[in-house]
Amino acid sequence: MVEYLAGNRIRGTSAERGTMISSLPSGSVGGWVELGRSTVPSGGATTVTVTGLEDKRYYMGLFYSDHSGSYTQPRLRVGDGSIATSGYGIRYHMYYSSTEQSGAQTDTGYPFWTSPTAPTFPVFGTFIIANKSDKNKLGICHSVGQQSTGSTNAPERNEGVFTYNYTSGSIDQIQLFDAGGSNFAEGTQLVILGYDPADTHTTNFWEQLATDSGAGSTLDSGTFTAKKYLWVQCYCKPTSSSNIRLNFNSDVSGNYAIRESINGGNDTLNTQQASSDNLTGTSTGGLYFNLFMINNAGQEKLWISNGQENTAGATVGDRKQMVGKWVNTVDSITQIVATSNFGADSELKVWGSD
Repeated sequence: MVEYLAGNRIRGTSAERGTMISSLPSGSVGGWVELGRSTVPSGGATTVTVTGLEDKRYYMGLFYSDHSGSYTQPRLRVGDGSIATSGYGIRYHMYYSSTEQSGAQTDTGYPFWTSPTAPTFPVFGTFIIANKSDKNKLGICHSVGQQSTGSTNAPERNEGVFTYNYTSGSIDQIQLFDAGGSNFAEGTQLVILGYDPADTHTTNFWEQLATDSGAGSTLDSGTFTAKKYLWVQCYCKPTSSSNIRLNFNSDVSGNYAIRESINGGNDTLNTQQASSDNLTGTSTGGLYFNLFMINNAGQEKLWISNGQENTAGATVGDRKQMVGKWVNTVDSITQIVATSNFGADSELKVWGSD
């Protein structure tokens, strides 16, 4: 039996996929494919570099950074043939500041550095890079730092954008490096994915783990196979004024801590929560969030979320940027439950990969 997944991806036997793919138009099968990864071995390292990248229109990066020194600053550099140490323009916002910062830089700067002095490790980050060969390369970055362990300590967050001034080709390598003179610890990892509209591969990095849809007070993923990286999306057409919250593995015992900003305002903290707290605003219109998470069993689970609400018609709703953590350090997440006043068109989807 052939099953259609997100983005018109297909799951089935090789024979079934071959029969169906021949009838599909070019580009209808492809998705985010892993182009390369680099993991720090025992002994640590000051750089984590993925080289030999295929030319893709877009790159997605995931990194998980731990440290083996007292002052580590994870930052990015990119390059064509070699890592470029100049030509970056950056604009970023650190959680502790009420104003954005910008300027020229020898790297992508501070979007992955989650503290005014030194980050609290571990750090989890995501980024997207537009890689058109004859245009400057544009990147959007988000990161979350664990802060001290436990649900009484909210995590830290950074966000930013960068431009790499290079119009003579595509970038073919991406590097996470330490700007603080310390080492990344064993297990620090950088994963690079690529997407191009013309792709027709069936080797997608993101595997759909679960989906649930329909009306009610909850959408429940059911039990799924644990994966290191999770990508969660949820849309709610509420039946009455509502927001969307998540809990993991049925835990509603005050083990969540978050940091959030609404419409670009100053960050607020909510600790010892019974759930993820509100990932969207509260509205009678549509609600939506997009969330990435690192899901290592033995460490606190860190997530980065962007959510929004919509009121009736063209009225502008609130946007919410959040980082959070679930402080369980024994179990991987294998179930996600969303709560809201879900209408019939509502849907929860969970993707994952190791």
